[in-house]
Amino acid sequence: GVESPNNYEVRLGASFEHIVSMSKPNTHQHTIRMGGMMMGVDVKTTSVPICKITNCIFVNKLETKPSTQECIRCGQCNQACPVDLLPQQLYWYAKSEDTDKAMDYNLADCIECRCCDYVCPSHIPLAEYFSFAKALHRKTTEDQYRTDIARERFEFREYRLERNKQERTEMMAAKKEELKKKMANDKVQKDKIAAAMARVKKTKKANDDA
Repeated sequence: GVESPNNYEVRLGASFEHIVSMSKPNTHQHTIRMGGMMMGVDVKTTSVPICKITNCIFVNKLETKPSTQECIRCGQCNQACPVDLLPQQLYWYAKSEDTDKAMDYNLADCIECRCCDYVCPSHIPLAEYFSFAKALHRKTTEDQYRTDIARERFEFREYRLERNKQERTEMMAAKKEELKKKMANDKVQKDKIAAAMARVKKTKKANDDA
C-alpha cells in the first residue's frame, strides 16, 4: 500500500515511478498493478510511461503467489462467468492452441474480467490463456488472409503468364499464316508476270520471223 493514496492529474508520458513516489509506498517490496485489481495487469517495472488507457495504479504488498495446479474440473469458473461462457472448456482449447474450437465456444465474448481466475482453486491464470488464445487466433487469421492473398496473386500471375504465352503463340501463328498467304500471292503474281513475259517474247519472235 501507500501512505497517501490520491488522485493525480499528470501528463501523458509521466513515469509510473514518479507517480508512485508521490504516494509514498509503505515498503520497497511491492508490486504495481495498472487498471484495477480484477481486470488490471501487473507492471514489471515502474519505468513505463502513463498512457491514454492508464486509469489507475495499485501499489500492493509483495506476496508470493500460490503455484498453479492442474484443473480439477470443479466448475466454479463456469458459475462465476458473467457472460455464461465455459472457461473450463475454453482453458483446454486455449492451452492446446486449438483457437478455432475455442472460437466455436464463443471465446470472442470473453470480457477478461478475471472472475474465473479469482474463484479457481487451482490458481490457473485463465484470463491470460484466453487473452493469448484471442491474440493467437487473430494472428492466425491475419496470416491466413495474407497467405490467401499471396496465393491469389501467384495464381493470377501464373494465369497472366500463361495467357501472354498463348497470345504470343496465337500471334506468331497468325503472322506465319499471313506470311504464307503473302508468299502464295507473290508466287501467283510472279507466275502471271512470267507468263506475260513469255507471251511477249513469243509474240516478238513471231513478228521477227515474219
